[in-house]
Amino acid sequence: MASVFKPTYLRPIPSDAKPCKLRGQAAVRFTDHRGKEHIRLTRKGRGGKLMMVCEQGKWWMRYVLPDGTEKRVRGYPDQKATEQEADRREREAAASAAGVIPVADKYLKMKVGEHLEEFISELERVGRAKKHYGLLQTRVNRMIDECRWTTLGSVTPDSLSPFLSRLKQQGAAAKTVNEYLNAIGGLMNWCLRNRRLVANPLAFVARADQTRKTYVRRGLTVNEARNLLEVAGPRRLIYHMALRTGLRRSELKQLVWEDLRIDSDAPVPSVRLPATITKARRADVLPLRQDLVHELLSARPMKYHPRGHVFPSVPKMETFKQDLERAGIKHKDASGRVVDFHALRLTLNTELHRAGVPLRTTMEILRHTDPRLSTETYIDASLLNTSAAMDTLPSLIDEPSKVLTKSTSTPVLFGPALAQEGEMAEGDDACCCADHQCKKPQKTGLSCTTHAFSADVTGSTYMVEAAGIEPASGCQASGPSTWVVIRLFSKSGRWMTGCLDFISPLLSRRPRQRSTWSASPIYDV
Repeated sequence: MASVFKPTYLRPIPSDAKPCKLRGQAAVRFTDHRGKEHIRLTRKGRGGKLMMVCEQGKWWMRYVLPDGTEKRVRGYPDQKATEQEADRREREAAASAAGVIPVADKYLKMKVGEHLEEFISELERVGRAKKHYGLLQTRVNRMIDECRWTTLGSVTPDSLSPFLSRLKQQGAAAKTVNEYLNAIGGLMNWCLRNRRLVANPLAFVARADQTRKTYVRRGLTVNEARNLLEVAGPRRLIYHMALRTGLRRSELKQLVWEDLRIDSDAPVPSVRLPATITKARRADVLPLRQDLVHELLSARPMKYHPRGHVFPSVPKMETFKQDLERAGIKHKDASGRVVDFHALRLTLNTELHRAGVPLRTTMEILRHTDPRLSTETYIDASLLNTSAAMDTLPSLIDEPSKVLTKSTSTPVLFGPALAQEGEMAEGDDACCCADHQCKKPQKTGLSCTTHAFSADVTGSTYMVEAAGIEPASGCQASGPSTWVVIRLFSKSGRWMTGCLDFISPLLSRRPRQRSTWSASPIYDV
């Protein structure tokens, strides 16, 4: 069983000390030079001289190894801390005897920054991106400074929570807060895997809620993209390349001329992306449009180095905002959505969806492995043509020519437009004579040769051919196969009650519908 104690040593008894008792044992009482009173036990020293017993300032720990050996190790000034350390060492000794590798003492005494340096060295050795481990190192160093971490034992949830709260108060998004937590969590897990820690002290720190997005991008319309290219000046080619390839800012910056297949001997114009510059560390090939190829050829110097950068610099956010302003594009719209450089990649994905490109093809162009990135993250749903999509659906009701509904809108006339008063509609088969030579239409209801309805409205004759009668039903006696109700107007635009006289012969042939038709003279087809 582990225990703690304070080692003792003997000192001469002061001359002004007075004998007394302490816990039933002989002791002396004296006052030091600062006026503080002390009581010390007494014991005979060398030569039989009476001495007083004094204790050291720090506690020591005493624990027993599995083989029975007793260990005595210097502890801390605090008794409780020394007791906990003694218990830990005794447990680790038992675990070591059971075959479990214990945590080395040297790791517990190392500074957190030293652990971080070794962690970064391992990330660099295994081939992680420099941007990744560089950002991780920056974030952890900031936490070490602001949380005042020294050794691994000082890394606690209580010391981290105030720092995360300050980040939130400074306007950091939930994703940013979680990225800081991921950075220090990665270091702690690495120490755990390398037996530098018994457990991750930050394993149960609550993460920020990322379901409520505070930073939402929007895509550019076609006109906005054209305006941006017009005002971009020397940055036009960069924006055009991003809008038609979806390349990220870092990928554009590292692109070299030998990665472009734009010469005449290339079977298909394309850009080859080495695995060293892509986010997923995967080599890809993207096709290029001909208009973009022409711009790249025009921008390529006559004497260029194959390893020369296509874009020596990529515009920073401030420059991009200025270009947006010149193009008449708001960086943040009324709903809080923003347009940044990465929104050009979102614009490409949205245009591919609008064009009806299959999802798998879109994923290949955007280099997505998860379809949710193409259908949820990198898309502006407000730019999708949803109304046109609804128009492509089949109708769920009968054809309009067979449905009679009460008129509430502009009348629909079937057949050629009505002629002006006293005139014949050009191209109409208005003649009802057998030889088609008569220029004055009949005033009967239905011709037997042309199936044209006629009616005399305020002295003027209007001819409207009945639409939808295929084939012609012959004479008036046999009747048409499709019934059409027509609106007739006077010059003032009012309904003429005389139109009922015109359609009455038709109503008589459909006795089952007479009551319905005569309820109101206004009907649409």
